[in-house]
Amino acid sequence: MSEQSEKFFKVSHLGLCNGMPTEWFYPEQYMGGDERAKLARAVEACNNCPITQTCFEHAIRHEEHGVWAGTTPRERRRDRGKLKIKFESLSQTAGAWNIFWDRP
Repeated sequence: MSEQSEKFFKVSHLGLCNGMPTEWFYPEQYMGGDERAKLARAVEACNNCPITQTCFEHAIRHEEHGVWAGTTPRERRRDRGKLKIKFESLSQTAGAWNIFWDRP
């Protein structure tokens, strides 16, 4: 797992997204409703979040779906190219999610 992800998993409980509706952050995976409004609410939460930079450093490397750090999947793909960052799925990173889900 990347250093950025380890840092993110340690502070992710501080994110404003905790406790907010999942469909705001993954509007493309939910049918019905106003996806643009959901996306706007997610981006607004991210813009006011104390861990946005840490979240972005993780998401640019490891997240291909949903809103992370106020960015959409398309924006992260674009930024990966500009920044020459290689995408690495967390499912390819042994034990990554265990650290996240097993924390106290």
